[in-house]
Amino acid sequence: MKVCIVYNNLGPYHYARVKALSRLVSDLLVIEVASSSALYGWRPGEIERTWKQETLFFGKKAETLSVKEVQQATWRVLEHYRPNIVVTAGYRDPAVQVAVRWARKHRAKTILMLATWRGDKRRWWLKEKVKAWLVQRWFDAAFVGGWRHYLYALSLGFPPERIWRGVDVVDNKYFAINAAKARVQAEALRQRLGLPERYFICVARHSPEKNLKCLLQAYKLYRKMGGRWGLVLVGDGPQRQELERDRQRLALDLVIFAGWVQYKQLPVYYGLAEALILPSISEPWGLVVNEAMASGLPVLVSRKCGCLPELCWRGVNGLDFDPRDVKEIAEVMISMSSNIDRCKAMGKASKEIIANFTPDHWATVLLQCINECINQKEV
Repeated sequence: MKVCIVYNNLGPYHYARVKALSRLVSDLLVIEVASSSALYGWRPGEIERTWKQETLFFGKKAETLSVKEVQQATWRVLEHYRPNIVVTAGYRDPAVQVAVRWARKHRAKTILMLATWRGDKRRWWLKEKVKAWLVQRWFDAAFVGGWRHYLYALSLGFPPERIWRGVDVVDNKYFAINAAKARVQAEALRQRLGLPERYFICVARHSPEKNLKCLLQAYKLYRKMGGRWGLVLVGDGPQRQELERDRQRLALDLVIFAGWVQYKQLPVYYGLAEALILPSISEPWGLVVNEAMASGLPVLVSRKCGCLPELCWRGVNGLDFDPRDVKEIAEVMISMSSNIDRCKAMGKASKEIIANFTPDHWATVLLQCINECINQKEV
């Protein structure tokens, strides 16, 4: 069995998943279109690969490449490798579309990794009809995130027996171990990084869909309501300067902009935090919730995040909220910060819940999906 996975650009959590799959699949190829992306500033560093990997355009950003050159390069690699299973991250990118065409021509099975759900953005019925027609024609099975994604895959025409759940995972051990290490030297790290003694952490791209302007307004109200924790924003993006002006205008002295934090340092910020808050108004899943839970944090999660209901169990390991309701956001922040013992108990519950969402589980479920596709081919 020869398996090929097609990604636009590989980040740390992709590597953790692929590494787990490579322990189960002996002949695995990963196609990465470009070694960098304008959207993410990942620098993965040295990776010990136990699988074959083809980066089509090394040293280039994915967004700068033409459709034609991506499609030609992808086709060449597939012609050389000749997999009998092709797994794609999404369905829209040029490399994915040519990979599906190649698979159909050579009678290879195709699996769609579907990261989106119906409520994460506005949907237009005609586009949805076209999308449903395409994915039914192109893919033999869907590997999705959670319940919301499962329902969306059903609406696109995948039968229940062709849908597998468990696609959204991170390297839990990495975050758990390194967050614990950070807590051992908490005082020195807080001083070096300029972090408050207690704080909410929000790890998100600074762009409109992450709803950080509303979060700052809610934090202002939280402080008026007697809240004392700080707020640390990790990330960068097109709204960064505007958000910093909002901080100044609202006189939010305990709001810290940490900027883009590389994967190696990210567990430090989680480890020193008290709770995660993710206020997105559009979020396919929210892998930062996985990261925070693996680090032992309770979570405050917008109801527009795809990871509900799997990851945030109301009153058990966190609270959910309406991301457009400033007062409700402030209230859940007050609820979380007003009882430290409850907060710690929720953090412990987070670790227990997230233990079911690991790269090993991802690999096991994907292999089950692959085997099912192979068996269907033999019938």
